[in-house]
Amino acid sequence: MRNFIFFASYYEAIKELPTDQQGQVYKAIVDYAMEGAEPTHLKGIQKSVFILIKPYIDSSKKKQEYGSMGGAPMGNTNAKKQAENNLSLKEKTSQKQAENNLSLKEKTSQKQAKNNLSLKNKTSNQIIEYEEEKEYIKKEINKEKSTILTDSELYSLIEEEFKDSDVCQKFKDYADMRKAMGKNKAIRTLSTLNSCINKLRKYAKTKQEAIEILDYSIANCYQGLFDKFGHDRKEVAKEAIPYAN
Repeated sequence: MRNFIFFASYYEAIKELPTDQQGQVYKAIVDYAMEGAEPTHLKGIQKSVFILIKPYIDSSKKKQEYGSMGGAPMGNTNAKKQAENNLSLKEKTSQKQAENNLSLKEKTSQKQAKNNLSLKNKTSNQIIEYEEEKEYIKKEINKEKSTILTDSELYSLIEEEFKDSDVCQKFKDYADMRKAMGKNKAIRTLSTLNSCINKLRKYAKTKQEAIEILDYSIANCYQGLFDKFGHDRKEVAKEAIPYAN
């Protein structure tokens, strides 16, 4: 695929994600549109956003393929030729004379009017399609954010996010502690889970710091996670990579 349309609705959907996750989704969309490469690194709501956008990219690919094939096939050439031959010489002459009687100004006006109408209709259809697509993606994202997670779903998502077994288990202990505090304190939605994960990765630069931050909240029955090491208040170099395992 040589090119593709990046709708504003893609941007609206992606900007709802945390800043450090947006670039991965942008790259996945471009790789898929230009090279057909299916992303394998996206998880959680990042993967959901890509899945919602993917059908529109596929649709654009099909439209380009149809265009490269020359559009719809022509009708039966023999039948058309026979119909033309059935016209008498007088009818053909009359038609040609009628066409020649049109002034250059009239032909130009007709062509311009036709082009303006076509452009107007095309623009209206694009606006309607864009609004419908934008609304659909927003609804799907909000739906996923507010979906109640079961304990098994919650643990499965935690295991996907943390490859280090010690950090993974400690985060599960933190989730269990919040559940024990009551229904209103438990981690029950994908949005809440992502918020906790993002805070931990922001505040912890090493595995040990991640475990200590989780232990601190568990020991004190704190619902939130806190920046014990002051990373959020220090000026960190842009190339620094937060703890991600």
